[in-house]
Amino acid sequence: MRFTEQLFDHVFDALHLDRKIQVKDKEGTPREVNFATPFERIDYVAGVNKASGLDITQYTMDDADKLRNDIKAKGIEFAGMDSMGTTTLIDYLYKKVLRPTILGPAFIYNYPKIMQPLARISDTNPSIVEQFQLLVNGREICKAYSELVDPLMQQANFDEQSAAIAAGDEEATAEDKDFVQAMEHGMPCQSGFGMGLERILAILTSQDNLRDVIMFPLMKPEANDVGRAGITGQPVEEKKSNQTPTNVSSPKIEKPGCNETLEENKIPSLIREGQGGFVPTASSANALAEKYLTETLQHCRQVGKVMQYFAKKLGEDENLRYVA
Repeated sequence: MRFTEQLFDHVFDALHLDRKIQVKDKEGTPREVNFATPFERIDYVAGVNKASGLDITQYTMDDADKLRNDIKAKGIEFAGMDSMGTTTLIDYLYKKVLRPTILGPAFIYNYPKIMQPLARISDTNPSIVEQFQLLVNGREICKAYSELVDPLMQQANFDEQSAAIAAGDEEATAEDKDFVQAMEHGMPCQSGFGMGLERILAILTSQDNLRDVIMFPLMKPEANDVGRAGITGQPVEEKKSNQTPTNVSSPKIEKPGCNETLEENKIPSLIREGQGGFVPTASSANALAEKYLTETLQHCRQVGKVMQYFAKKLGEDENLRYVA
């Protein structure tokens, strides 16, 4: 949270902006927001309990019906609640009774354990997770939490979420078996921080629509574009190779620290000795990623480059951080 405050201080100072600016909520109503730090801290559990008159910590994943009836008994209703599980009911309860009352900037923290199946449980309170969000006039600007790295706990959380999905809760978190399997092989302690740059730009430039501040928006093709067209709009012809394929196989090698058998002429330097033993080189890690990853390939590469940058700044092993 302190890092986030320092980040906003830097942005406002570097751009010479007034700390007090007009920010529109989701309905388009502008209100003056003071970005002077430190920002307000709001306990999620205490805030929802006070605003609703309920104690949300008393409900488990199996108590959806009871929670739904208790919410209605308080005269609170929202669309779709009859099919929601416990987690989604609490989330919508927060959005109904607490979030509209927060001007911010304010950090919302101390989320119930069942609200975030991917987050680490607090060491001081086993009923909450280490997570926070930054809220500005109803808009969620960033989200951060300590990652859960225990595969048994992660699978148990996914099982609970799967049960909620089977019961009709469309907003429960879907299971990710590959993620759990990766965790079983070993995952270091880590934290995640995600901030919507477009939302910050929209706030600072008083824009109503996020599409107006996206730096690299998807563009519709021009009328004369056909398939994979070139700059002139003419279709690009595929170049065919005149080389005759041969049946000669490249030599195979196996190196320690890697479960794959790779062609030596494709990856000449598969491994090297690093901290704690042999680790794959960046090129071999990229080759494995291209072979096995699909939707997350670009994300992994970007994270690797960021880790390389910080490793260089801290004087650590850049290759090791990129591969990790």
